[in-house]
Amino acid sequence: MKKKMVMYFDRMKNVHLNKDVGLVAHFISKQYNLDLEYVTADDCTFDEFRGHKITKIKRMPNYRYNIYFYLYLLKNAKSIDYLMTIHCRPYNLFIGMLYKKLNPKGKFYIKMDLGFNSELKIEQSDDLIEKSIKLLKKKYRKLKFSFIKYVDLLSSEIIDVYENIRKYGLYGRKVADKLTLMCNGMDNERVDVKLKKYCEKENIILTVGRLGTYEKNTGFFLDVIKRLDLKGWKVVLVGPMYDQFEYKIKLFFLENPNLREKVIFTGNISDRSDVLEYYNKSKVFCLTSRFECAAQVYAESAYFSNYIITTNVGGAKEITQDEKYGTILPQGDIIKFKEVLQSIIDGEINLEEKYNMITDRRDEITWESLIKNNEKIDNVFGEKQ
Repeated sequence: MKKKMVMYFDRMKNVHLNKDVGLVAHFISKQYNLDLEYVTADDCTFDEFRGHKITKIKRMPNYRYNIYFYLYLLKNAKSIDYLMTIHCRPYNLFIGMLYKKLNPKGKFYIKMDLGFNSELKIEQSDDLIEKSIKLLKKKYRKLKFSFIKYVDLLSSEIIDVYENIRKYGLYGRKVADKLTLMCNGMDNERVDVKLKKYCEKENIILTVGRLGTYEKNTGFFLDVIKRLDLKGWKVVLVGPMYDQFEYKIKLFFLENPNLREKVIFTGNISDRSDVLEYYNKSKVFCLTSRFECAAQVYAESAYFSNYIITTNVGGAKEITQDEKYGTILPQGDIIKFKEVLQSIIDGEINLEEKYNMITDRRDEITWESLIKNNEKIDNVFGEKQ
């Protein structure tokens, strides 16, 4: 009989299932042959995801403490071998305590999803980091001793977050035994496009995301583009456009009519294969975000061997291997972005060489590989327990 795993995320929408929220649980259940069930209280319209049942419980105005999930645990905890949730917040730690009280043999896993410009303030100076850590220690003092002991596994997506938690003992000195580093990966299970060789790729600089939002900083990207001599290159921006940003796009083309055929906005693309095909035929991926928490687009662009140019946000160091496979630039530095992108357009960076280097590590960044090769995940979900 298969062991049972439950992934609980109260705010789960359809889109979350094909991101790390849904995929980590799916690939863990696949690796260890578990019976997986998703439990949510939000407006997810699916009844199943890749063969896994989705159970919907009643929603409360304050999702942080949803009494209906506690009732679900009271009824089902003893039959749940593994319980997973996302975010190391007080309400999730309380869920872990309740679960372990009801089922002491069960295993509780939290995917932290903690990134830059969040609680740890990684991008600030060391003095400010220490100050913020002290405040957080005070905030979590009771929690870390009373609740963290019920957690069997914590995973961080970002190496700076991982190292700072260990260094400052944010969740207690013993947390290192439960903490693992696992970057967000590529969902290679659904790649149904033929991977292109470098000679088949086009001279395209690509970005993918919610265009025009504050965090994506797409307006800055446009300011960089209009300063470039694109020559035979094109820039493709894939993703939904917000109303206010559509006005900026119109203004951009009014001021730069020569770029109408070179800068392409696709709008929202619902077919994943079509999005992947853009990665597939592009040579460069550019991200100008103000902040990210281990952006999914990193793994997707790297899987298709794109050279990555990005700001220093969550996951940038990991995916570029400290700029071995890409370039990390200061936030909002138009001059630097222009210089690097123009050097690519002018052929000063050997993109074919970079393509071959990135291709050699393609399998390393898939969810299957990341989970299969993580010792602490194996210790919790494997046969060693």
